[in-house]
Amino acid sequence: MKPNPSEAGKRIKQLRLSCGFTMEELGRKIDNSPRATISNWERGTNLPNPQKLKLLSTITNSTIDWIKWGTLEEYITSYLIGIGYELYIKDFPEIPHKVFKDIQEKYSDTFSLDKDYELLDSIIKNIFTKYYSNG
Repeated sequence: MKPNPSEAGKRIKQLRLSCGFTMEELGRKIDNSPRATISNWERGTNLPNPQKLKLLSTITNSTIDWIKWGTLEEYITSYLIGIGYELYIKDFPEIPHKVFKDIQEKYSDTFSLDKDYELLDSIIKNIFTKYYSNG
């Protein structure tokens, strides 16, 4: 699964506002990026390049993973919806949390969504299938 630019944009805006920056102020701190660039990120038109993502995460005291993917539980929900289980998730909203808990218990929490998301997708699908089959 690739990052959702619209969702990442919402997180970028949330970070900017929580830090009390205007778009212009944040742009100045990120390699003098123009206001229009910050606006494009926040609207989900595109994502910052890796260098600017790193600066953004440092300036806002967040992580690149969170900016791009959200929390692991949000990622799990998005992934399951993306592979066609939206109705199941609506009927059983606790399932993404159960999958999250299983991942926490069985796998190291030191992996990076950015580097390991393909492996994580497979793990999520396997754990979800266990619940789906028993549901």
